[in-house]
Order: sequence, then structure tokens, then C-alpha cells
Amino acid sequence: MISTLKIIVSRHLVFVVYLASLIWLFTAFSLFALEANRSGNDVPMLACFIAAFVIFYAAMWVTLERLLPPQYTSVIKGPGQVQLMRWQRFLFLALVALYAAIVVGHFVSIGYIPLLKTWDMTTETDISLIRQEGYFDLSGWYRYASDYAVKSLGPVLLLFAYWYRSRLFWVILIIGLSYALGLFARVLPVIFLLPLLIFMMLSKRWMQALLVILLLGGSVYLVTMAASPAIRDTSTLTTSIAAIKEDFSSSNMVEKGAIKEWMARDVEKPEKSWKSTSALYALYERAFLVPGQVIGQWFYFYGHPEVREHGCGYRPVATILACKYVPIPSKLYAAYYPDNYDAGMKGSLNAASFMFEYANFGPVGLLLSAIFSAALFIGIRLIYIGHPLALPLNAPLILVSMESSLLTAINSGAGWMLTTALFILFFRAKNYVK
Repeated sequence: MISTLKIIVSRHLVFVVYLASLIWLFTAFSLFALEANRSGNDVPMLACFIAAFVIFYAAMWVTLERLLPPQYTSVIKGPGQVQLMRWQRFLFLALVALYAAIVVGHFVSIGYIPLLKTWDMTTETDISLIRQEGYFDLSGWYRYASDYAVKSLGPVLLLFAYWYRSRLFWVILIIGLSYALGLFARVLPVIFLLPLLIFMMLSKRWMQALLVILLLGGSVYLVTMAASPAIRDTSTLTTSIAAIKEDFSSSNMVEKGAIKEWMARDVEKPEKSWKSTSALYALYERAFLVPGQVIGQWFYFYGHPEVREHGCGYRPVATILACKYVPIPSKLYAAYYPDNYDAGMKGSLNAASFMFEYANFGPVGLLLSAIFSAALFIGIRLIYIGHPLALPLNAPLILVSMESSLLTAINSGAGWMLTTALFILFFRAKNYVK
């Protein structure tokens, strides 16, 4: 039984890690409902979504195993391609040059390096504005180029260079860290080094993994010194304060008094209790209660059909339906934190991908999310065929899906489409060198 389970996990590792992430969110939501004395009526709904996701994934996979030849569903044997073919070497060099050009072009376009500019600032507001301007001062198409460079091209090229033992590894490492530090958002060094770190740990290269962890810790520490811990990450905000205000005052909003009452019933933590001074409880609170509260806020706000977005919460769908696109995380931030919103703070209340489907279509949306998620991870299994790089390359998708819609994650949110295209070009080609 145990050996069979190990085989299943190894063959469907990306699915298993995503499922573990969903179970973590379910646990977080359940604990929040318990500690904050909430009804917990939505807990079974979330459990049903997770169960539906597993059932759809299993059903799809069993069906494909019966329909497709074995070579399409079996896992890769051996280390896979370990040398670049000639055309791949030229392509790899061109991609590194493109990556460097995007990084240099970003700083040239805005006329400064945000990290360096912050040292002249004395207030958190000024520092926050510099970080925002470092992204929003770019033209629309360059924002996409920057997103793909930060979240896909850089991390993928670094991992590929390590896999193929290319001397360009050091060039990519310097460019990527310079870019991540220059934009001084704490999450960027994590995104850049995460695939490499995961692969090293899966390969049991512990000393190299330790060095990457130290490099990552030092990068995050440097960025933290440059930016106040109170600054919120607004890199995914795509609308102006004026647009948020219009949404906040629109008719399909939960009554403000009800929201204020809901927020007032928070987890009790008396000032002189052990909870207020315990570092362990602070970690528990950040890892479970905060994510659980966010899910609860989404469920509460969109609990009634009349306030749901009916597809307008997705930019592509809003275009098709000819309705105004609603940036749901920004709208909810304005609703739940009106004082910060009135003070001009740009914020977003990000939640896991399945909550976007609920916000648009209610319980039916959760069912649609289960089907779409299952189909996506079946596609990942078929494309990556159990390759050793499967989890490292898909980890950003899983990470981003915990705070954005899957439509966003597979596009610019995690750069999954570009990552997968590069994997196909470099690892699904013929396994020999010409």
C-alpha cells in the first residue's frame, strides 16, 4: 500500500503539491472560523470543492490512460536530455540576451533604479510611491514584458543553465538578482530563486541548496532594509484609485455597516495574553488565521447572488460580455479597509484562485473551478511527463494560484505559458545531440 502510494505521488507530484496547498487553505479557513466564532457554513462548501477537484482529476486521468498510448502517460525514464542541441544553444543565448535587454530597458525607460532612489526618501509613503512608479511608469506592453521576465524568463533560464551546466548560469544569476533587488519587492528574489532551490532540494544537493537559501535570505533582508515592512505589495494592481472608488460606490456592494460588523468579530487576542507575545502564535496566525480570514471575507461578501460579478471579474470574459471589468481584490480591499482606502492606499485583498470563480458565479463557480483546475493539472502531467523539472517549473504557478485567478496565473501572473513553451523547446525535443 505504501509503495503504491509513493508511486502515485511521484508520478503526479505537481498535482499532489497543489492538493496539499488546497488542504492547507481548507485548514486555515476552518481554524479561522473556529477561533473567530464564525458560523463555518462555508467550510463544507470548500471541502466539496477540494473533493470535486480530486474526483475530476482522477476521472480524467483514468480516462486518458485508457484512450492514449502508454508513451503519452508514462513517466520519463533516466535524467532526460542533458546536452543542448546546436539550435538550442543559439536559442538559449538569444533568450539570455533578450532577458538582459528587458532588464536594462526597464531601468532606462523609467530613468532610475528604484532601490537606489529609496535611500533619499524618509517616509513610507514616498518609498511606496517609488516602488509603484517603478512598475506603473512603464507602458502597458512593457509591463507584460517585465512580468514575464521576472516570473518566467529569468527563473527558467537560471534553472536551465544549472541543468545544462552552462557558464551563463552566473551571468543570469547576476542579471536576475540585480533586477529583483533593483525593483525592491521582497517577493521577487523568492520568485527568481524558488525553482532552482526546489530542484536542488529534490536532487538532495543540500550544500548548494543551503547556499541558495543564504543568498535568498540576504536578498530579502536587503530589500526589507530599503522598504518599510508596512508597505503593501501592489505589483498586481491594474486599476487607478478613481476606478476603485467607482466600484466601491456601485450598487452591487454589501452594505458597509454589515461589513464593519463582520470585521469587528475578529479573533480574540487580549493584550496581556500569551498570544500577544508568543512568536510561535504569531507564526501560526500568519500561516493559518490570516489566509483563513481572507477566504472568509470573500465568502461573506459574495454570499448573495445579487452582488456577484457574473463573469465581469475576469478581464477576457468581461471583454466578451461587453461589461466593465471588475478588479475584485481591489474592490474588496476598498470595502473591508475603508480607512486605508480613504487615505489613498492602493491595496488588494488577494485570495486563492477558486474564490474568483465563487465571486463570479457562486457555488456553481466552485464546481467550474474544480473542473478547470483538474484539466489544467492533467495537462501539466501530460506535458511534463514526470520530468525532474516538473515541480520546480510549476511551483510558481501553484504559488501564484494561492492569491490570484488561474487565468492570471497561467498568463502574466506566473508566466506559466512561457515557462511551459520553453520546457517543450528544450526538453521535449529529441533526446540526442546532433
